[in-house]
Amino acid sequence: MPVSFAFIVFMIVFVFKKSIKSKPQNNHLIFSDTATINTQNLKEITTRPFLFGIENKIISDENLFYNNDELVAVNKQYEKAVSKLSEITELSTTSTINKNRKIWQIKINRENEPEIIFKFAHNYTIWNKNFLEFIERMNQVNPKAVKTKFNLFSM
Repeated sequence: MPVSFAFIVFMIVFVFKKSIKSKPQNNHLIFSDTATINTQNLKEITTRPFLFGIENKIISDENLFYNNDELVAVNKQYEKAVSKLSEITELSTTSTINKNRKIWQIKINRENEPEIIFKFAHNYTIWNKNFLEFIERMNQVNPKAVKTKFNLFSM
């Protein structure tokens, strides 16, 4: 008895949706309402790879920037949330790969608040070294937080 094509497609979609972990929801993160964000002294470390909407289930909605002392998350409404680099407890890769880039995560723990998790694709290229500079800065500020060394295999 032949199995219909629609049933096979349904099963593939069902298994695929079950295997993808959902992105973290940082609903408790408080964004400040600012009309303009001065990005002059901030360096962006994230990019949004396109994979037909699947990246929306994997990557956090916020864009991440940093300076010498702070990590700045900017949401879709251009509001920002600021965390100190010393509050970051983990910077590591996940097992997910999207368009030949590993998905990285940053975990932030603050006193008396739930853990904040950002999952993102780095923007490291030959011409843009912001993510590598961010890891070097994290090694200076909080070396215990860097769980994954950045090299050719962890990109």
